Parts: sequence; C-alpha cells; structure tokens
Amino acid sequence: MASKALQSVLRYFDRRHGELLVGGIPVSHLAAGHPTPFYVYDLSVAREKYRLLRQALPQEIEIHYAIKANPHPEVIRFFNRLGLGFDVASVGELQTAMQAGVAAESCGFAGPGKSLSELEAAVRSGVGSINAESERELELINEVSHRVGVRANVSLRINPAFELKSSGMRIGGGPQPFGIDQEELPRILTQIPKMTGIRFVGFHLFAGSQNLKASALMEFLAFPSSFSRIS
Repeated sequence: MASKALQSVLRYFDRRHGELLVGGIPVSHLAAGHPTPFYVYDLSVAREKYRLLRQALPQEIEIHYAIKANPHPEVIRFFNRLGLGFDVASVGELQTAMQAGVAAESCGFAGPGKSLSELEAAVRSGVGSINAESERELELINEVSHRVGVRANVSLRINPAFELKSSGMRIGGGPQPFGIDQEELPRILTQIPKMTGIRFVGFHLFAGSQNLKASALMEFLAFPSSFSRIS
C-alpha cells in the first residue's frame, strides 16, 4: 500500500489504460523520447498544491520553499514567479537561487555547522535571515559583519522544550545538537543588543518532519505558555 504522502500526491495525476500520465502525457511516451532513468515534474501539480496551502493560511504568513527538496533552476524560477521565499542550507544553494533570479533578501540561510566562509558569503549577500544555531555562531556572525561592513539579519534557532508529536523525525523536546535550548534564550536575548553587527529579525523553529497530522501541527504552533513568556 502506498504511503499517505505518496497517496496525497498521486491523486493529482491521471491514469489512462492503467498508465500514469504526467502533464497529460503517458510516461511510456516520455521515456521513449529521453534516456532513462530520468526525472519529470508536473509543475501544474506544484501550482495547485501551493494554491491550496496559500488559501488555507492567513495572508500575513509567508511561504518559503526549501531548495534542498529540489534545486533544479526551473523549479526555483517557477516558485519565485509565484512569489515564494526560499530556505537555503549552503552557499551552493544560495548561489543557485540567486542565479535563478531570486533576491537574497527573500532567502533564509539555515542549517547547523555553517563554515566561516559560508557565514561571510551569507552576510555579504544580504540574506533575509541567517538562522543562528548557537551563541558561538551569533558571535561569529557579529565578527564577520564588522569585518565585511554589512549588518547581518539574524534569527535565533530555538530547541524547544516540547516536541512535535506524530513526527517521523523529532528535533525538540529535550537536549539536541540543533539550535539554542529554550532555557538559554532569556540570557542570550540580553546579549544581542551588544552585538552591533547583528539585526535581530525573529525566531526559527523546526521541531520535526514527516508529520501529516494537522492537529499535531496546530498544537505545536500554539506554543506552551512557558515559551510565550520567553518570546
């Protein structure tokens, strides 16, 4: 039996005589014209899924596309035309996005283990947010900012004390190698005004993936009162 994720995608594709159609074209016809194996994408499906997501969310919420999901330049250009922002996790992804016409300020630079050269490239480009994973990374960003003469937009990635239920991979709810522990936030927030190379723009939360339960996501986004008092 197909997984729930696969089922949610396949319902957007038609079949004819038991054969899958992509963009209305039988896959056998596509295979006849291209060396196999190959990838084929139906961007009309992507457009429809984006429409449904946009319709379900308040207009003040921006939607970002994670380039690591598919870094093909045409896919990036497609989502850029729709007005999405972008999440990048490396300098290579940032460069790919910018070469596809994406403005750096619409990108968020995420991911642990950023190198000094990556931080410098991100600061120089003027990305919308560098998601800092630790107090040390904050210090490095501040140092880089002063060295290159560009003030950096920075969000703090939080390791929350609560977890996202029903996730295939959980990142939160206790000690983790990702992000700043929730308990450390009050102290670190008092240090940020002293880092004059940093412009604080908000928080970054990623507590789990492979979650298809809306109720679990709603519960997580409601935030326990302990976090609300900190933020």
